[in-house]
Amino acid sequence: MNEMTDAGATKLDRGKRCPICHHDRPMPKPSMNGFEMRACPRCRGRWAVCAVDDLPDYDADYDDGDHDVYQRYQRELRDILAGGQPPLYWFQQRQLDRITPFGRRRLLEIGCGNGMFLLAARRAGWEAEGLEASPKAAELARKISECPVLVATACGLPGEGPTYEVVSGFEVLEHVYDPLADLRAVIKRLVPGGMLTLSVPNDRSPRVRKPPDPEGRPPYHINFYQPQTLATVLADLGLELVWLYEKPFAWSESHPSVRVRCLMLPWLVLAGYCLGRKGSRLVAWARKPA
Repeated sequence: MNEMTDAGATKLDRGKRCPICHHDRPMPKPSMNGFEMRACPRCRGRWAVCAVDDLPDYDADYDDGDHDVYQRYQRELRDILAGGQPPLYWFQQRQLDRITPFGRRRLLEIGCGNGMFLLAARRAGWEAEGLEASPKAAELARKISECPVLVATACGLPGEGPTYEVVSGFEVLEHVYDPLADLRAVIKRLVPGGMLTLSVPNDRSPRVRKPPDPEGRPPYHINFYQPQTLATVLADLGLELVWLYEKPFAWSESHPSVRVRCLMLPWLVLAGYCLGRKGSRLVAWARKPA
């Protein structure tokens, strides 16, 4: 069994049931990177049919000096130790700007990686904690953020424990074997009125549907979300959708040159709004009923 996955999640048969909403009537889709694919007619999610043992060993990636993840994490660590600011996605910064600490001011980030968001949250006044499946990434996150980080998956959280005003998961759900089980586990730790904040790659983006990089394909990305997918899952969990954002067109991912992007802008807007070729990011905030 892959050490990154909680044993309870292995009960799911991804060939027969949607891992995103647990609907039991999947439809076959064209394969990707040698993996059979399925789609859900209920939530419009798409996923790879795989076993737990097919999932990559992320710990090895974090310890591989030639791997892009290792190099990026080490570069970010050097910047922080030199007094720099943690690099954040725009929607992470928006969260820190818009969702102000309240109650006990506690925040949990699932899949916290190297801890950059934890550091930014702590500096913004949150009592931040992390959850990370990779022991090596968790060790780095503790060093960078100076926040508590538990080595576990969301499904591996104990039934009882601390509660939080905010639970966040950025670019995590696309990697995990049973994402619905993970979400069910973490919302038990949300206080009434608390917020769940998520980001995932957008399956309405051509770059996500046909990823140029191996890390965007199975066995790295095994779950694929559209706006309806997130909205359906959050409603099933009994949460109130507060904000659902779909990047309207492919700007930053269309070309590395800003000048070329500007020349392409009319086509990018037309493709995004008329042809459904959206950008590569989905973001959702949802509130647990009080």
